[in-house]
Amino acid sequence: GTEWGTRTNRDTMRALTDEHNVIPLKILKDWSRLARLAIWDYWILYSGKSNLPSLNTYAIAENMKIYKQCNVVSVFAECESAHIASFHPLRLWLGARMMNHPGLDASAEIRRFMDAYYGPASEFMLACHNTLWKRGMELKEPSGMLPVGLRADLDDAFFVESNRLLDQAEKAAEKDE
Repeated sequence: GTEWGTRTNRDTMRALTDEHNVIPLKILKDWSRLARLAIWDYWILYSGKSNLPSLNTYAIAENMKIYKQCNVVSVFAECESAHIASFHPLRLWLGARMMNHPGLDASAEIRRFMDAYYGPASEFMLACHNTLWKRGMELKEPSGMLPVGLRADLDDAFFVESNRLLDQAEKAAEKDE
């Protein structure tokens, strides 16, 4: 299952190549043999879960490559809730970059964004991003299916580490308006 509780909807926090998304990837590939496609994508979680820490930047980048291979001609990405979605500006920027240039290296592009957006705090914000991504990928279930109490990735250790990194980011940027 996924966020909406069906087997055909995908885990939007993971790439289509992930084991959680076997059926949606098959459906996409099957349709791509029959027609030119336009995709309505989801880059955030719903059901009240978008305010929980979660991330899909690498999934966005990987999916853009898959869409190109499947001759997708248009992508509309739903990614509202900027005030609560983790790394929202990065999601939009990376998505736009990868839509236009799906062959780009996602890690290099994420680093590029972090340096430009966070300046002297970029090292710590990148570490915060990577921690959130790594922990989310450790989940055995799609994060959109789990209430906060069952999100093993959001344990005390995650919040202690994230808080430490955010404190370091604030200190690094304290003289940079």
